[in-house]
Amino acid sequence: MKHKKTSLAIAAILAVGTQFAGAIPTLYISDGTVPGTITVLDGGFGDSLAATPGAVLYAGGVGTNWVLTISTGLSKPVVGSGTSPELSLDVSAVSIGAGTVTIWWSDDDFGPLGNAHFVVGSSVSSLATGGSVTWSTYGDSGNAINGNDGALAQSTLMSSMAVAAALNPAPQGGPEPFSYSLTAKIVITHGTGGGTSNPDMVLTSVPDGGTTLALLGCSMLGLGGLRRKFSKG
Repeated sequence: MKHKKTSLAIAAILAVGTQFAGAIPTLYISDGTVPGTITVLDGGFGDSLAATPGAVLYAGGVGTNWVLTISTGLSKPVVGSGTSPELSLDVSAVSIGAGTVTIWWSDDDFGPLGNAHFVVGSSVSSLATGGSVTWSTYGDSGNAINGNDGALAQSTLMSSMAVAAALNPAPQGGPEPFSYSLTAKIVITHGTGGGTSNPDMVLTSVPDGGTTLALLGCSMLGLGGLRRKFSKG
């Protein structure tokens, strides 16, 4: 019963955050507990990149088990635009023991999409022993922050290696030919010994017949450059 009440409380917090955020790009972070649930609005409290619209950086503790040394979400106008969507999410997470932390990055007012498809590129430069990372992406025709009425792509990496990487292009049809929101989500799970995981992802659109892998590769390289720029800033 206690677990159920906690889950309901977290859901209520996220629902309030969605309503309050409106058209503001938003970074949500949760370790599954109410004290460990954080909402950072673009330009708001906790955003270390408050002076840069379309970029949110949170660095700090999450609950009692996790520290995010980097958690950066990028959207328009830093990357992409309303009619050429792109979301980038970059995370460096350290835990002292077993647990799961989830990071959502969401923006709205994209579209119309036209004749294009979405692809997701994801990688992890280091993964805690026995850990796993799952990437998920969503579009929402209701144009709601953190909305998820349509799953675009998902991939999971599990490895006992200290270093692993994965590139997972997954073309999908766009949510709707009118205004919609997009959400990128990373779930990191660590085993008993804890450790460090550094995953990132890029969700972008490519025209029909476009050079999907080439564009995706450019996006991932661009994300690396932006991460270095913002983390130093």
